[in-house]
Amino acid sequence: MADEPLNDQPELLEFGSTSWLRADAPFYFSGNDFEEFQCLVDQWNQTIANTRGLRQIVLETWLLLDYWVRVTLCGAFGISKHSTPEFDLCYELLPHSFERCLSLLQNLYKAHSVLPDPHLPRFGRQLTASYAFWKLLKSEHPALLEQLLQIEKVYLESEFGQGSTHGLAFLECDTTATSFEAIQWRKRTVEKLPHGWLEAVGKLDEEWYRNARRLNKARNEAAHSTEQTRILRAFGIKGEAAIERAKEECSRLIERLLGITRRGPAA
Repeated sequence: MADEPLNDQPELLEFGSTSWLRADAPFYFSGNDFEEFQCLVDQWNQTIANTRGLRQIVLETWLLLDYWVRVTLCGAFGISKHSTPEFDLCYELLPHSFERCLSLLQNLYKAHSVLPDPHLPRFGRQLTASYAFWKLLKSEHPALLEQLLQIEKVYLESEFGQGSTHGLAFLECDTTATSFEAIQWRKRTVEKLPHGWLEAVGKLDEEWYRNARRLNKARNEAAHSTEQTRILRAFGIKGEAAIERAKEECSRLIERLLGITRRGPAA
C-alpha cells in the first residue's frame, strides 16, 4: 500500500504516481502545464529513490523549481498557451538566469499586489486598431470618435456615478494631428494581474525566496564542479551518510517551496 498522509498534516492530494500535493500549494498552472509538471515530479522522485549521483540529484531538484518559476511567470500573462514544443516561450522570452527570473517574480507581485481591483470587466477597457485604421477614421469620419466618447461618458456615469475616471482607452478626437506622434492618447489603464495568480504568488514569503536561492546556490556548485564537498557545503552537509542527507534536504526543500511530499510507491 502507498504511504498515507498523517491525520495532523494539512490536506494532501495525490499528485502523479509518487507524491502528495499540499492543497494550499502555490500553483497557478494551466491543465497542460500541470500534467507536464506531474511527470517531472515523478521522474525526480525516481531519481531521489534510485540515484547515488549527488550532481544529478541536485540538478533535477533545481529543475523542478526552475520550471515552476518560469511557468508561473508566464502564467501571469497567459503566455504558455502560445508555446510549442519547438518554441517554448517560458524559455525563449524569460531571462536565462534563474536569479533574474526569481527577482522578476518578486517585483511583479509587489507591483501588482498594490493595484486597486478593476471596476470594469477585464476585457472591456480598450478599443485597439492599427494606426492606418485610426488615420482613415479621423479622415473620413471625424465626428465618430467624438460620438463614441460621448456614449462612453453616458455609460460610465450610469454604471459608476458622476465623474468616473474609469474609461475606455479611446483615441482622443484630435482631427488636427498630422503624424502618429502628434496624436493625443488618454492615460492607459493598467490591467491588474489575475486574482488567482496574485493569490498563489502571495503565499511566497522571504523564507521561501531564501530557500529558493539556497537551492540555486547548490545547483551552481553542481553545474560547475565535480567536487561533492563543494556541493554539500552549499547545503551545510558534511560527515557520514552525506548523499542520503542531501536527498533528504532536497526533498525538504521541494516540500517547503512547492508543497510536494514524496510518498512510497504502491505495492
